[in-house]
Amino acid sequence: MAPDSDCTYELVVVSYRSRRPLARLLDAVDGVRVVVVDNAADVDGVRDLVNAHTAVRYLDAGGNVGFAAAANLGAAASEADVVIFVNPDCLPTRPVLDELASSLSNQPDIASCSPALQDADGRIARVGGGWAPTVTRCLVHAVAGHLFLRRGGIWVTPRPGEVLEVGWLAGTCLAARRSTFHAVGGFDERYFLYNEDMALGDRFRRRGMRQVLRADLAVEHLGGGSSAVPPRGLWLLRAASLGRYIDDHNGAVSALSMRAALSAGWLLRAGAFSITAARRRRRREMLTYVAGVLRPRQATAIAVQSLST
Repeated sequence: MAPDSDCTYELVVVSYRSRRPLARLLDAVDGVRVVVVDNAADVDGVRDLVNAHTAVRYLDAGGNVGFAAAANLGAAASEADVVIFVNPDCLPTRPVLDELASSLSNQPDIASCSPALQDADGRIARVGGGWAPTVTRCLVHAVAGHLFLRRGGIWVTPRPGEVLEVGWLAGTCLAARRSTFHAVGGFDERYFLYNEDMALGDRFRRRGMRQVLRADLAVEHLGGGSSAVPPRGLWLLRAASLGRYIDDHNGAVSALSMRAALSAGWLLRAGAFSITAARRRRRREMLTYVAGVLRPRQATAIAVQSLST
């Protein structure tokens, strides 16, 4: 379904040393309006890449300001009815983008919607959203109960074709009504990378707005391919941002309980992964998560510095 004739949309893409995946994305959406917000001061020639495409604009963020701040800059520069935040390592199609915009145009009680994220083989293997952390949800995740209680944990992987109302949507490919996005203050810029989408979901929920994960639509997502940065820094920041979100939105006792539960779960997984040499990378990832969630503010500072050099 094409969007209503009076509904316009624009993609907001944050780039940080992302020229290669960005080139693939811009070729795939040729003719769609896009604003590319560059967090890397054009060190990889993104400006020339943008200039080679019609309907694409370049915006220099003035340094690596993080995803949330850069995405807010892109949304502020747009005049479209709907903004669709898309990571450079995604590959959306025009029909999917049209349908996301139509969902928001035709259903005013929906603040945002997202498609399912698929790997290159077409399997839904990426988390598309979920619910705000609670002590119970963190315990469920720690003991891998989310594998059996799909709506009992923090993150959800939808089933093909499913349309699911959730508490937050992943910013990987997220469509939002621009006026609503601005009304709630956009992404929370306290989060440099990760969990700004969870915080946005909290802002929408406080307004009584719905957020819908549409697995009847799908977008290819490479995963971890948005920029050429070391994975350990991303692992550390992913856990640290979650820890900060938990601290920011809960009392001290509840926050400590949640972070302890998640740490215990990741330590158990690290022990299991150490059994085989093939899983040692996953073991390092789990141990990095523990370091990040236990000392979130210190870990954030370390991770941001590593990503910015």
